[in-house]
Amino acid sequence: MERFIDDQTPLPFNVNRQFSTIVNNQKIVEVKLFSDAEDGTYDKLASGFFTITDNLPSGSKLNFTFNLDTNENLVYL
Repeated sequence: MERFIDDQTPLPFNVNRQFSTIVNNQKIVEVKLFSDAEDGTYDKLASGFFTITDNLPSGSKLNFTFNLDTNENLVYL
């Protein structure tokens, strides 16, 4: 798990993150986003599956942009 945004960060906010494929010819990437809950656990905000159309080797870089608007709505780009 990786922290993308700290508490009290002004909105709107966007962040770019790079991840990698883990197997040759990987076709799907699953992304799950969570927020810190007050009791020390995590609340799931969103999850999604992204299709990879190319036949990429293991270790290929994948770039994601996440935007959080002033209403705390999340958008993947």
